[in-house]
Formats: sequence, structure tokens, C-alpha cells
Amino acid sequence: MVKGGGIGLKVIVQLGVLGKGFYPLGGGISKENFVPWYEATDETIRWIKEVEPYRIMESVWQNFEGLPICRLISERRIAPYDNPRRQVQTERKRLRDNISVDWRLANQEVVESAYERFLPSHRRDMVVLH
Repeated sequence: MVKGGGIGLKVIVQLGVLGKGFYPLGGGISKENFVPWYEATDETIRWIKEVEPYRIMESVWQNFEGLPICRLISERRIAPYDNPRRQVQTERKRLRDNISVDWRLANQEVVESAYERFLPSHRRDMVVLH
């Protein structure tokens, strides 16, 4: 469960936040600088494997007005999905297919999709149930 008796890490993966892809800050908006969703997801998978969390929780990003990331979308630094429901499912499948299940707790899944039950009630509106 927790390596060496230390503190365990729980990871929350925000699905859909980077849409079809993005242009990193500090670089121009050009074809050469574009990072597609699958490359970003593969990097997330690599980080997750490296830190070996005891639990991975999923959240689906929602475009709520006023969030700082909305500015990046309006500036076209993030290319939103055309069909978010279908494309988030593809992103979720890539994530789940590429993360080892060796980190399972007894009788529990590595990926927990209903983590909103742990949030304070005033923050539950920020999570989409799936």
C-alpha cells in the first residue's frame, strides 16, 4: 500500500481540461508548439506511474465562467473538445488502460470515479458525476 511506511499519495486526474490540446505558456501559438491531448495524457500516466499513488480519482473538468483556465481557452491557448462527452471517455480509457493495477487496495479499484462524496457540500457543484 504505502512504500516504506511513509505517507501515501492520492492523485486526482482532471479529465478534459486540456481539450484537444494546448500551446504551452511562453511559446507561440503555432503548429510546432501544439501539444495534443494524447501526449499530455501519456505524460500524466508517466507521472502517475512514477509517484505510485495508493488511489487515483477522476474528475471531469467543467467550463465554469470565471475560472482562470477559461482565459486560456478564450486566448486559444487551449483547443476545447468538439464532442466533450465522447472525447473524455477516450481520454479516460487511455488513462485506465495504461495504469498498472498493482497498486490496488484490497477489494478496491485503483481508479475511483465518485470522489465527489468526499468534498464539502458547497464544492460539489464543481464536479460532474459520470
